[in-house]
Amino acid sequence: MELFDDRLNFVIDNDIENRIQRCRNRSPRTGEQAFYSQEHTTNVPGVAYAIISAPSNPVGKAPVLIIAGTNAEATEAAGELAADLPRMARELRQLGIDPESKVTQLELLIRVQHLNDTPSRSEVIAHRVTR
Repeated sequence: MELFDDRLNFVIDNDIENRIQRCRNRSPRTGEQAFYSQEHTTNVPGVAYAIISAPSNPVGKAPVLIIAGTNAEATEAAGELAADLPRMARELRQLGIDPESKVTQLELLIRVQHLNDTPSRSEVIAHRVTR
């Protein structure tokens, strides 16, 4: 992750004071927060956050995909979204991104509702795209 850290806007990091993982938004746009922290821990209903990032590869031509979350449920939900190509295409279209177009870098921030160790609902709440 360190290889790509300076290339990403959305980064999962640690909130040491509160002892939780959070998503940092390095350049918040209007209506966005600088930090998105999970509201509860695993095994109780709550909200967590995840990222799906496809950054440019600084050391080669192979594509890179980063999937990470503030907890296991969020990471699972992001992985399910990334693997479900029809759903991913719908999400991208809703964001005004043609899934067939070539982009240099894509980042999605996802809010995940979870209950009993299972993601129950997820939605893309912010994105960045570089063409």
